[in-house]
Amino acid sequence: TLASDTAASVAATGTWSSGGNLNTARGQAVGFGVTAAAGAAMGTSPSLVTSFEQYDGSSWTETTDINTAGRNGLGTGTLTAGLIYGGWPRAGKTESWNGSAWTEVGDMTRGANASQSQAGGGSQTAAFAAGGEPGTTYFQLVEIWDGSSWTEVNELNTGRQAAQGFGVTTAGYVASGHSPPVGSPYTTANVEVYNGSSWTETTNVNTSRGQGGGAGNAASGIIYGGTTGSATAVTEFWDGSSWTELADMSTARYQFGKTVNPS
Repeated sequence: TLASDTAASVAATGTWSSGGNLNTARGQAVGFGVTAAAGAAMGTSPSLVTSFEQYDGSSWTETTDINTAGRNGLGTGTLTAGLIYGGWPRAGKTESWNGSAWTEVGDMTRGANASQSQAGGGSQTAAFAAGGEPGTTYFQLVEIWDGSSWTEVNELNTGRQAAQGFGVTTAGYVASGHSPPVGSPYTTANVEVYNGSSWTETTNVNTSRGQGGGAGNAASGIIYGGTTGSATAVTEFWDGSSWTELADMSTARYQFGKTVNPS
């Protein structure tokens, strides 16, 4: 219950429960939407797939395939206005979903391997992608999507790959991740927030990890799962100033079909 109108009075609560299984088992997928209306696209099963499935809150239904197969990309938006971008070996390709069909739109400024293992957030018409592979070349770079094209903007302060992202382009968060990246299990607890022009370091997460999920906004965010060297189920809630560990996921995992929807 809320005892007053101060944000500090709101307790972080929540639990995880099982839902319907996907039709096509996969790893390194992308997702978007909310719990009652979500989408899952691409991934490895074990080869790369183009399949796309929609979730209605209880079961998954296969629908229109994406145009280009890949893994380790990003997804954001809603089930009637979704966006998937980046991933390997998609060479920075971006696809827009209108609820029934996929359309290729403007490519990212980086191609080949350089658009995988990024953190992101936003909407179909305003999204961001931060960090990624490979190594010291791209792991600080940030791009912004305006609905038609990508633009490179100010870099992260702490380079990383496979971080957890959430928020929007004027209040975007990049939490934890692998740093230094290539071939290393090391993770950083560092968190940065973007105000539309520059990145500022803010409160660190409690458990550093990479390859997990992130969702929410500047006042109510969440990161979950990932790897600390081994799979973790740890879930943390962001209230705008601090991180609180919540109920863990039922199954520790990483490289799953995460969504970065900011709702």
